[in-house]
Order: sequence, then structure tokens, then C-alpha cells
Amino acid sequence: MLEAKEHHPWFVRALAEQAVYAANREGETIETTLAGVWGLYAFITKRNPEHFYEALAPELYLDMFKIGGAGFKENLMAWLEAHSLRADGVAGGPTPGE
Repeated sequence: MLEAKEHHPWFVRALAEQAVYAANREGETIETTLAGVWGLYAFITKRNPEHFYEALAPELYLDMFKIGGAGFKENLMAWLEAHSLRADGVAGGPTPGE
């Protein structure tokens, strides 16, 4: 169960804003940006984000998409597509035949 502060949209929005801000630094990639935001989550909450990923990731990534620029949105979408599971349980893109 998530603690109350993690239910609040402001908490997720703050993480998203930090991620988008960090993505604009020179040398950042979408991978380093996402690792950083989940590291920030762990630092603030003192908990392993893996246990809360499924509950927080959709809202976090949606907020990041909403506030990011065009290049950030493209990079995020490409990363999400490459790392999402297809219906057959294999990572990367749509299920064959779709």
C-alpha cells in the first residue's frame, strides 16, 4: 500500500517536473533521466521504487509527457515502446499481427 503522500498528484507532478528539468542537462539520456527520477523517489521515501513502480509509473510518465518538450516526448515514447511488454509477454512494440 502506498503512503498518503504518494497518492497526491503534487508528489508525482514534482517528480515529473524534476525529470523533465534533468533531461535538459547536457549529456542526459532518457535512461539516465528515468534512473534519476526513480532514485529521487527512493531518496525521498526511503523505499525501493520497484515495489511501487506499477502504481506510480503510469501517472508519472503521463505527467512527464504533458510537461516535456517535443524532443523529450519523442524520447520518452520511444523508450516506453521499447520497454513495454506486448500481449505475448515479449518486450518491445506491438504484438505481431496487430
